[in-house]
Amino acid sequence: MMNKYLIFGVVLILFLSGCYEPLKGDLFDEYSKSVVIEAKLTSQEPPYFIYVSYTAPPDGVLDFIPVNDAIATISNDTGEKVSAEFVEAGKYSLSNWTVQPSNWYHLRVTVEGKVYTADELMPFFPIIDSFQANYRLNFVDGSGYYFKLFIKTKTDTIQYYRAEVWENGLLYNGYSDLLVFDDSYTTGQFAWTAPYAFTFGDSVTIKLHGITENMYKYYYGLNRQTTNNFSNIQPPLLNPPSNINKKPMGYFQVSSVTSIDSVLSEKIQ
Repeated sequence: MMNKYLIFGVVLILFLSGCYEPLKGDLFDEYSKSVVIEAKLTSQEPPYFIYVSYTAPPDGVLDFIPVNDAIATISNDTGEKVSAEFVEAGKYSLSNWTVQPSNWYHLRVTVEGKVYTADELMPFFPIIDSFQANYRLNFVDGSGYYFKLFIKTKTDTIQYYRAEVWENGLLYNGYSDLLVFDDSYTTGQFAWTAPYAFTFGDSVTIKLHGITENMYKYYYGLNRQTTNNFSNIQPPLLNPPSNINKKPMGYFQVSSVTSIDSVLSEKIQ
């Protein structure tokens, strides 16, 4: 995901070059590298990963510049603390630690002496009451079977979600596959349909992440930016605000996960 942070500027340059004189190379002289931190903890089994990098120059060949000497730790409110181990270019791993919903987790990353921190409360597990696979003709992804999840809601709070969908072991992982939503304006239960058409024999996995409001706003902003068509009602091309202090790019996500696994057959219709 690291290369998303520069694509906004590149797209903007291409767009403007079609309307004005060609851009000069010296405009890139204003480039200033920024720290990018991407950290995820989930209720699933470790390892968990933290990625640390710098943004790359817009006129270069690299998507990102890895930071290989960062110091990254995760702690909780009970005093437990674990250090991430360097794995490979810009990638750090937490392998001997598990996390639980309803606990606070604290990220601390040091890069060139500057300390970046974030604090997030892991939400409770999403509750999937049931699911169906219904045939739809000429629907979002064409004709086929679409999985509909019936999700239980709480009456006293809004819950936020991110869904990840696998088909035959392959994750839908494009810009348009960032599926985030919330359960506001619902009571007791609501239905959410994955926007992919499946056929008999397909193996389908849906992981429903319970995420924080901070991460919902981050992903919502990222969605708006990656679907920006330069309309006058769209926001300017900017990276979404991070939930990590000192204003790096990136995020710290903690999420509880509920999964369904199914092989599409006549029995689950």
